[in-house]
Parts: sequence; C-alpha cells; structure tokens
Amino acid sequence: MRRQYVPGIALLVAAPILIVMIGIQVSPWLAIAAVFAFLSMFRNPLRYIWARLRGQNPEIPK
Repeated sequence: MRRQYVPGIALLVAAPILIVMIGIQVSPWLAIAAVFAFLSMFRNPLRYIWARLRGQNPEIPK
C-alpha cells in the first residue's frame, strides 16, 4: 500500500488537468465519461479528503 501513494497522488493531481484537455481537444462527452471514471477509481481517497476537509478524522484503510 505504501508504494502506491506516490503514483496515486500524481494521478489524483494530474487527472483533472488531463480531463479538461480531453474536453477541450476531443469532446465534452468524453470528458464527462472521464470524470465518472476518475470518480469511480478514486472514490475512497476522495471520500477521505472530503471527510478531512469537513474536520472529521476518518480511518485510513490498511
């Protein structure tokens, strides 16, 4: 799990930029599909970040 943090954070940061580029260069519909794929892949990290932003102390999966 520890080895996945660096690539995961890099993808988490780069994905919105890439999705916007897809929307501009290819098609807004493909960008919407990419947003759904992104949310599906990163649902647990995004839930954790959302809980931390709201002031909660969520449990980190092992």
